[in-house]
Amino acid sequence: LDAATLQPRSVTPMSGPESGIIWGAALAQSDGHVYIYGSEDRQSSKHLHVARSTPDDIDQRWEYWTGTSWSGDASRSARLGPEVSNQFGVVQAADGWRLLTQQGVGQDIVSYRAPTPYGPFSDPQVVATIPVQPNHRHGYNALPHPELSRDGRLLISYNVSGADLFSDHRSYRPRFMEIPSSAL
Repeated sequence: LDAATLQPRSVTPMSGPESGIIWGAALAQSDGHVYIYGSEDRQSSKHLHVARSTPDDIDQRWEYWTGTSWSGDASRSARLGPEVSNQFGVVQAADGWRLLTQQGVGQDIVSYRAPTPYGPFSDPQVVATIPVQPNHRHGYNALPHPELSRDGRLLISYNVSGADLFSDHRSYRPRFMEIPSSAL
């Protein structure tokens, strides 16, 4: 975008909805790479995918994790491990990486362990539960915010929706919770 006019300077086509993978659900940085996480939405299930780039080339060149190696061919991107929601997060922990997600419309936030930011993700553990919401609302798309977290804690936001959107506009405001970092 042009800073003065906010008009687009250029548009770079990327692999996206045509492949069924919505990239940018989460981002993480490690070892000179930016890891770009995608959610392959198959209506009844959503599958994790991972790509990577360097900060300087993020709008030009991506590599896609095939499950065994990195490839420049987006069609070789592999479905990885657990089902995810449309929005989730991958954070660095003391002993590796954690994928935090909800599965389906459940209230549980699940953490999966991995030695690298691209997996393999395993050992699911419930680390938090979104409180029951009033008036037939439900919490969804839990997202960790390590950049805003206090020492020893992890801040998590989640969205709330429900049938009362038009009668109570506050129902769509985000909610927040903290969990101990040790829970990961």
